[in-house]
Amino acid sequence: MMRLHKNVRVEEQEDAQHLNALREDEIPEETEKFFIRFCKVRDTTNGGLFEKLDELRASWSEKEFIMLAPQNETVDRLNEYFSWSQKPDHSKGPLPDAKEE
Repeated sequence: MMRLHKNVRVEEQEDAQHLNALREDEIPEETEKFFIRFCKVRDTTNGGLFEKLDELRASWSEKEFIMLAPQNETVDRLNEYFSWSQKPDHSKGPLPDAKEE
């Protein structure tokens, strides 16, 4: 399971405003445009998200990346998938939430 080990403060005021709007579930057009411009993921399946995260880490190993999820259920689903994906192939068992994949 992936866990947040440190709390990284946002340095740019604009970034903080957009993240706060997301947290409050009040997303004005300006915030939507910000996320469209800076956050692009085409394959939003569990596997697709982690594949893209691996690509980003390989390309920019000096940077840190986060996933933002709008609901606790989504976080739980991603954590289950990540735990499943870390098991050796012979012991994985069925894919969690295969219908989501």
